[in-house]
This record gives sequence, C-alpha cells and structure tokens, in this order.
Amino acid sequence: MLPSTPPDEITLLVEIIHPVTRVIVNYDFVDLVLIGARERHTGRDLSYDELSQLGSSLGLPVVERVDMELARALELAKTLDAQHEGFVLRWPNGFRVKVKSTRYLEVFAAVHGWSEQSIARAWASNTLDGVITGIPEEFQSEFIKIKNKLDALLAAELQRFKAMMDTAPHGVSRKEYALWVRANMPQHLQPLAFDYFDGASIKPKTESYLRRYIITQFCQQKRG
Repeated sequence: MLPSTPPDEITLLVEIIHPVTRVIVNYDFVDLVLIGARERHTGRDLSYDELSQLGSSLGLPVVERVDMELARALELAKTLDAQHEGFVLRWPNGFRVKVKSTRYLEVFAAVHGWSEQSIARAWASNTLDGVITGIPEEFQSEFIKIKNKLDALLAAELQRFKAMMDTAPHGVSRKEYALWVRANMPQHLQPLAFDYFDGASIKPKTESYLRRYIITQFCQQKRG
C-alpha cells in the first residue's frame, strides 16, 4: 500500500522491484519505483520535476534521470555489464524507447533461451559445462540441477551395462551370443553388447550412445 493516495486524475507508472519479478538484474531492495505518470483525462505525461514531486509526496523512489543524447546512450549501452539493464529514452511528448545494454541482452538470451530439452541436448554433446560457466552464478542452479539428474542416469546406465557384460557368455559363437543378448538385455543396450563381442574399444562409444539414448527418453517425458 502506498504511504499516501495518489491524485485521482493521475495514473502512476511503476516498476515492481522484487525477487519474484526478477528477470536478470539482482536489485538489493524491494519497492515500487515510480517511472512515470500521466493525467488520465488528458494523457499528458508529467515532466521529471513533477514526477519527483509526486514521488516525494507518495513516499516512492523515483527513477534516476540521466541527461544524454541518443548517440551517447547507444554507445554507453555497449559498455554496461549485465547488472545494468540500460536506459529508457524519453521525449518531451512522453514517447519512450528502451535501449538495453549489450551484455544484458546476451545474458537474457543465454538464460531465457534455454529449455530443459536444449539443456539436455547440450549435456549430450558434452558442451553443457561451458554453457554453465558462461552465465551468471545466480542463474546456474537450474542448469546444474538438470545436469546432475542426467549424470546420475548416465552413471546408472553405465553400471547396468557393465553388470550385464560381466555375466555375458564367453567363447561362444556369434549366433549363441546373439541369442543370449536378445534374451537377457534391453533393446537399447543390445547394439553395445555386439560391439563388446567384436572386441571394439567401446568405452567412448558407450558413453556417447547412452547420452543420446538418455536425452531421447528425457525429452519424450517432458513432451508427454
């Protein structure tokens, strides 16, 4: 609730600063920040001086004003870090344009452009660790959570395959071996079992194959 009631003829424009509404920038306070106000009958956009007076009367912080030309704002936006979203340019008639910082847009795309399926695909191609180190620490937890889940599934499948290979028959014909494989092994592990029989160096292939199998199952579950 506002400390006092705004005038009836004024519509407030505020930014909600709260962890629940956070997108990228990690603010160190919780509040409503007054970013603009209009006369609701005429549509007139209050000047910054009027906005400051209104904010003072309502007990609301007011957005900072930075005086600069458009070209300067565009140039400065390239140098800001991800914790500075950018600028809102305001013309005398109230027209506004957002200028986002380059780094903010990069982080936004990195964080919000990833679905659980795309994270899983990065894990399958062994590129997820690089993705995680490339985003701010406070956004890494969801990526790490999915990575740990997939790592556990991979470890279980590798252990399962090893245990089955430890019981596989030796010194038998390929036909006899094939009959054992088809009777005792799940279908998705059978191609690996034949590589094992043929004496191939299967460790790298086994892990790569199982990663692809796991993300196929993972993505199907998410779609279902």
